[in-house]
Amino acid sequence: MRGSDRIPACGMGIFLLLLAACLPSPPAVERRFDGQAAFRHIQAQLAMGPRYPGSSGWEQVQRYIQDHVTREGWRFEVQPFVASGISGRNLIARAGHGPVILVGAHYDTRRRADRDPERPEDPVPGANDGASGVAVLLELARALDRPRLRYEVWLVFFDAEDQGELDGLPWIIGSTHFAAMLTTTPTAMILVDMVGDADPQFIMNGIRIPCCANGSGGSRRSWVIENGLFRNPAGR
Repeated sequence: MRGSDRIPACGMGIFLLLLAACLPSPPAVERRFDGQAAFRHIQAQLAMGPRYPGSSGWEQVQRYIQDHVTREGWRFEVQPFVASGISGRNLIARAGHGPVILVGAHYDTRRRADRDPERPEDPVPGANDGASGVAVLLELARALDRPRLRYEVWLVFFDAEDQGELDGLPWIIGSTHFAAMLTTTPTAMILVDMVGDADPQFIMNGIRIPCCANGSGGSRRSWVIENGLFRNPAGR
């Protein structure tokens, strides 16, 4: 990641989208998404070191997330789970009332940089892949005008998402557990992942995913904002 100007484009876009979920009455105080503040959240996470499940940094980032969202007045819940031999904790912050909108990011970092030809045993720092998405959610927790929400917004911080193919582990362990435990059908989901690239490209795309399926097998719209997922193969 280069420079603090990489966060505002994605963060402001999500902020404006969620602003549409607010009641039309004017806010008492104008709220704006602050890219510099989001960037500071990235720096704070990197200072904790690697944040893979069970590490010291993993414990620290959980406390950091909880402290921030509760200070901003969000209802907070820890969703512990054990899957594929990993003990993890999804973190959920809620605000507002009404139909549910999910905004998610993973906070764990990869335990080994197995695709790095020079240092494959080193842990991944996770500035882009992990910290950038968390930073956007944390700044949204501050910037959203909670009393004016006409939806119930969930900020979901997934755990154990990025350990796939290490010692036979699957990918997206935390979100798979979260989806299996859902008792309500979200109206929409926004996934914020790897949004701090030096050359970010963000595309809003309506797709159907199992985690938003209702009991009859249908699903609702999901908005996925993920750097790299929709890149043109030619790099354009």
